[in-house]
Amino acid sequence: MLFYVKGVNVVHDTAEIHSVMCELMKLTRMHHAQIENKINKLGVHRSQHMTLMFISKNDGKVTQKDIAQKYGISEAAVSVTIKKLETAGYIEKETAAKDARYNCIKLTEKGLGVVKESVDIFNTAESKTFENITSEELQLLKTLIFKMQNSLTENKNGGE
Repeated sequence: MLFYVKGVNVVHDTAEIHSVMCELMKLTRMHHAQIENKINKLGVHRSQHMTLMFISKNDGKVTQKDIAQKYGISEAAVSVTIKKLETAGYIEKETAAKDARYNCIKLTEKGLGVVKESVDIFNTAESKTFENITSEELQLLKTLIFKMQNSLTENKNGGE
């Protein structure tokens, strides 16, 4: 089956598009699985890992409210993750200087160790993923992904 792209002289074969989308999803799952397996060996679960990385990127100036807003989850859910991380020695809380009602969450040396190992895991996985891709191909891929994202954004915002 063929379809026409609005405003462009392009005809796409739906079977070919479906095949490409399946390969993109397969690549994403492979990449995710490779990273997830290694991250799990560090002793933290996904939500805990995401929280540690967020705290790291924000220099320890993070509250539970910040984490909840970042991930669109309740402060109660964040509280459970924070408690587990604190009990395991990955983080510590300090009363916020600006507002004593809040705690700033900081990484301990153990938490910093997980973050450093995680960065190595991500860098290794990304290097492996793109090892046979030239700089030109990488730029083309980036351009194509942006085009696809823009198409989905246009459709989301009322386009046809």
